[in-house]
Amino acid sequence: MSKQGVGEKAHALAKRECAAILQGLSATGTPEPAIHSARKAIRRLRGLLALLERSQLDLDRADASLQRLGDSLSDMRDAHVVAEAAERLQTEHPEAQLGPACAALQWRGERVMRNQLGKDPLLGRRRKQLADVALWLDALPWHAVKASDIKAGLLHSERRARKAQKRAAHDDSPENVHRWRRRVRRLRMQLEALPELGLKTTALVDALHGPGKAKALHKVSDQLGWQQDLRMLRNLVRPMPVWDGKPEVMGLIDRLMADAGARGGSA
Repeated sequence: MSKQGVGEKAHALAKRECAAILQGLSATGTPEPAIHSARKAIRRLRGLLALLERSQLDLDRADASLQRLGDSLSDMRDAHVVAEAAERLQTEHPEAQLGPACAALQWRGERVMRNQLGKDPLLGRRRKQLADVALWLDALPWHAVKASDIKAGLLHSERRARKAQKRAAHDDSPENVHRWRRRVRRLRMQLEALPELGLKTTALVDALHGPGKAKALHKVSDQLGWQQDLRMLRNLVRPMPVWDGKPEVMGLIDRLMADAGARGGSA
């Protein structure tokens, strides 16, 4: 058997991610973690396609369809995430009176899930959308992909992450911070995919930012993600009816948001 080239390895990885997405869209017993898994696989696959944007492959159609698919799952996932954030906050800060918020957000998450599944029973429409993407990807000339294409894609992704970081440092609006988070997360996922492609280009990022910077991307992504979760939580708790302890809860969220932002920005 001939040795697989980088293009064939990329195709095999793309097929595995499509299978992971399908698995997440097929689970019915526990939809929340399944949808979370599907969204993560969508992000990993889109990160892989972004690595290949300098190659001869025509990826725009597949990437746009994957973006729409991920966006269509965001309401369900976000509603679950913000309920989890409230529970995490209550566990880590038992003195905070988060009971009313936890109950309201749990009910909201279940309602959003029911509404979305009612519009697309068993997520059949979304699975059909994924099948179209998989067929399109299978028809591409993967053998034409070169290692230099992937390295160029990685450097482009790294430059975009640095640019987003500078923009967020200058103006830490929610939009800028969220953009920075997305680009850091994509770069991290791309670096994690490189061994499966037979490439070792982590040094490209380390050379620009110092030894060990590639490993720090996961920590930065987690901190920015927690800051985003807290922001969603604050936006939903703020208009809730007043209960004893609500002002203290809002103050706690504000302090934790500032702390997460400071730690993310210093990484």
